[in-house]
Amino acid sequence: MRSLSLEQKLTLLITSTIVVVLAMSLALTYGTLARTSELEVSERLTRAAGELASRAAALRTRNEKSIDSLARKARVVAVFTADGEGLPRAAAAARPLLDAARRSAQDSTLPIELWTPTGRKLLHVGTDLSDEHAPTIALPSAASAAAAAAASASESASASAAASPSAPSESAGDATADTTQAIDATLIAVPRPGLRELPGRDSIIVGDLYSDGKSALYWVVAPITRDTTIVGYIAQQQKVVMASGENSYVELVATSDVTLLAHDVDGGAWIVEPGVPTAPRVPRSGIGPGSLYDSPAGRVIGAEAEVPGMPWVVFVETPLSAVHVGARKLVVTMAGLGVLLTIVGSIVSVVIGRRVARPLAALTNAAEAISQGDYARRVPFVGPDEIGRLGKSFNQMASEVDQARAQLQDRLQDARRSAIELERSNEQLQLAMTEAERLREDAQDANRAKSDFLAVMSHELRTPLNAIGGYAQLLDLGIHGPVTDAQHDALTRIARSQAHLLRLINDVLNFARVDAGQVRYAMHDIPVDETLAGIEPLVAPQMRDKGLCFTFRQSDPLMTVYADSDKLQQVVLNLLTNAIKFTPDGGHIGMDYDRDGETVHIRVRDDGPGIPEERLQAIFDPFVQLDRSVTQTRDGVGLGLAISRDLARGMGGDLTVESEIGVGSTFIVVLPVHARTGARTAVVA
Repeated sequence: MRSLSLEQKLTLLITSTIVVVLAMSLALTYGTLARTSELEVSERLTRAAGELASRAAALRTRNEKSIDSLARKARVVAVFTADGEGLPRAAAAARPLLDAARRSAQDSTLPIELWTPTGRKLLHVGTDLSDEHAPTIALPSAASAAAAAAASASESASASAAASPSAPSESAGDATADTTQAIDATLIAVPRPGLRELPGRDSIIVGDLYSDGKSALYWVVAPITRDTTIVGYIAQQQKVVMASGENSYVELVATSDVTLLAHDVDGGAWIVEPGVPTAPRVPRSGIGPGSLYDSPAGRVIGAEAEVPGMPWVVFVETPLSAVHVGARKLVVTMAGLGVLLTIVGSIVSVVIGRRVARPLAALTNAAEAISQGDYARRVPFVGPDEIGRLGKSFNQMASEVDQARAQLQDRLQDARRSAIELERSNEQLQLAMTEAERLREDAQDANRAKSDFLAVMSHELRTPLNAIGGYAQLLDLGIHGPVTDAQHDALTRIARSQAHLLRLINDVLNFARVDAGQVRYAMHDIPVDETLAGIEPLVAPQMRDKGLCFTFRQSDPLMTVYADSDKLQQVVLNLLTNAIKFTPDGGHIGMDYDRDGETVHIRVRDDGPGIPEERLQAIFDPFVQLDRSVTQTRDGVGLGLAISRDLARGMGGDLTVESEIGVGSTFIVVLPVHARTGARTAVVA
């Protein structure tokens, strides 16, 4: 394929496509027609099998009526009721009736036999099927005619005597039974093929099919009764033949290659018409109402139907190859037309290949020339179709490529100059980055120095402040002499200022520790309700001074949070202190908590002036207060919220705020319920 030209490949592709499409169409058509034919033939065979089974049942009814009528004849019954001396005469009288029934049968050579109640043959007409050592009743030939005439003359009288209420006496019946037993003892039971049941039934028995190698045979046995007592049996061998009217099943299936078979209900014996044994048919798969079978001659479509009242099954089959004849003929015809279509398509593909491939080959050559540096090459053809438009587009593209190449060369020179300038800029940037790194290290050193300074100064300032507070308390207690009211008021102011200044210094010291990473946390599961309830007494005096209303909504007393109890109290205490500062006199402060998934939310609400939206994040910065106006003085240096948020984050949580101007603010402490894997805070118990 690689050595073929585009024109040859295109021709081969079109021709191959036509061939593949035709082959698939033929295969699909053949499969559809074959399946349709199989379904149609299967339905017809099923109808034929049902009709033949019905006709066989009707024939069975006629045969049963015939043999049942014969079993009721007085002369036949008399054979089993005669004594030992009268038995030959009774048998001679019954023989004409049996001969007449035999001659009226489909095959006059088939025997009719009389059996004793134990199944031993007493008399037969027709072919003798007995074993050569099986004795039967022998009648004198000279006396046969006279005995038959005498029996015929007394037939009506015997029948009347049999039906009369004054039936033979019990002693006569016993004598007859004794005679029958004596005769039965001298006979040999000869088994008959196809009969599964032993005598003893009081209804007509139809035996299974069997073959003698030439015909399909079966036995019909009817009981002979006297006074509701079975005294013997009459058995007739019959042949399975197809009457002239049975040929209609060929018309039902609409094909000449149809075979009629029969088998017993067990499937052990199969016979093909007119009675030749054959191999069983093995089912493979279902086709509509019929099925697909394997036969000695190959695959066949068959259908079967049981004969009502008989242990037979009628089976009709036709070769699968015969069913597909019509489909094959049609596909062969279509294949011939497909060959002509393929030839025409090949010619058309050659024309199309030349029309398409040659211009494309010229276009390819021009493209290769341009790729090798010949930017002046152009396609020398035009036209109104797609190929022509492609040629025009290619020529236009080649011109644009030529122009772009020239522009690219100019830009390449500019890029080289820019690269030199960029290299210089990189050197300057590297110097600037080195200087920035030095400044960053200086800033870190300054920050550490600031933190150290704040920590040292805060520590050094707390000592004299504590001394001032202590001396003020001693003076106020009157240890150094009596204290006037004015002095007491001054000492109280000194103590209050000392406490305020000490708080400010503690805030600065705490912030310096947090900022330096020197705060340690004792993390464990603590009860939320108990921890928050212990904070209210710490702020109650301040709330009473301003007349504030405080509500604490408790939730689940068993709820726990993973945190440091002291740090959590410090955070909530800072939030309550801020709320007291910014809530007007007579206002309301609320605190509650709840669980949201794997976190606990602790909320502190106030109805103060609110925080502008643009300052919601700035209030958490250190040394920032919301209001620094002259008329609104607030205690502190603006470190409470910064420290509180750092502590909350140090415990694996966070501190956020929601506020609305004129309504109030809500600060939310979010902490985990359980310890988090890989927490960044150090845990010291």
